[in-house]
Amino acid sequence: FDGIDIDIETGLVGSGNINTLSASQSNLIRIIDGVLARMPAGFGLTMAPETAYVTGGSVVYGSIWGAYLPIIKKYADNGRLWWLNMQYYNGSMYGCSGDSYSAGTVQGFTAQTDCLNKGLVVQGTTIKVPYDKQVPGLPAQPGAGGGYMSPSLVAQAWNHYNGGLKGLMTWSLNWDGSKNWTFGDNVKALQRR
Repeated sequence: FDGIDIDIETGLVGSGNINTLSASQSNLIRIIDGVLARMPAGFGLTMAPETAYVTGGSVVYGSIWGAYLPIIKKYADNGRLWWLNMQYYNGSMYGCSGDSYSAGTVQGFTAQTDCLNKGLVVQGTTIKVPYDKQVPGLPAQPGAGGGYMSPSLVAQAWNHYNGGLKGLMTWSLNWDGSKNWTFGDNVKALQRR
């Protein structure tokens, strides 16, 4: 293995104050730091949170809403975060100003991506993930999750960034394989591989 991906979808909550970690946030940071300390320098760290745990913090910070933000900030700022593969599915998405977008739309995709690149400001703290550290997550096929985007919509969203994104993540390979690899083949063509 050359890295670890963090995907905690239940049990991670924010304290209500972005500058004060909750017990679950402190524990997750302690675990991540413990793993990174035992691995070679350059061991990778990625995270795959649902949107509520990230840009949901633009609406209100606390409980699940924005719970990943202090963790993302720590590892983005110290250079250990290889990339963020936020799940652009499983419900509507929020932009930087708390505006809501439907999953599965180019508008929602670009609002999420631009928000993180520009920097999401929560309670005076800015959390920024540049385009080249973003790997937006999309369902491979309609049954894989809400917010499915057809290959043409994925192409439209990808091309909006002129190759500036790190890549695209999918849920999941099994779903894509069941439909003759349409997601993977589309992404491969978009990335000119």
